[in-house]
Amino acid sequence: MKLPGYLDPSFVPPAPSIYAQIESGVLQTRGTVAFLVDTGASVTTIMDRDRDRLGIDWTRLDKTKRPLSGIGGTVDTRTMDGILLFKSDTGGTVQERLQIHVAKHDTARMDRHGRERVLQLPSLLGRDIIERYRLIYDKSKTAVYLER
Repeated sequence: MKLPGYLDPSFVPPAPSIYAQIESGVLQTRGTVAFLVDTGASVTTIMDRDRDRLGIDWTRLDKTKRPLSGIGGTVDTRTMDGILLFKSDTGGTVQERLQIHVAKHDTARMDRHGRERVLQLPSLLGRDIIERYRLIYDKSKTAVYLER
């Protein structure tokens, strides 16, 4: 079984990405998110733009013990129990339950350039999901998918 992804041309060079619907008790409805497949991210994280678009209420989320850190520094995160729903290559739906991290950058401390850049950060599909599959990424064939 394969969960097809795609190479997102909005990145230079194009980056492996995958769509998933997200369900959680803190959401009013299901929402679709385009995730950057990030083998360097330990956890799946919804970034600011998707958090706002999905209407996730930050105050209803569980506090984490510490912020997440990465190349860009640290970011405050909270968690929510959720389900990611992926379309398989056979047309079925695959559900993955996990604790999803939700980021909230402090834009008040950033300059105008930094604020614009932070709001454009993609949500990340982390190793908490990637390691449940085998990641296939073949740029020459424009093939991106998770395989079980």
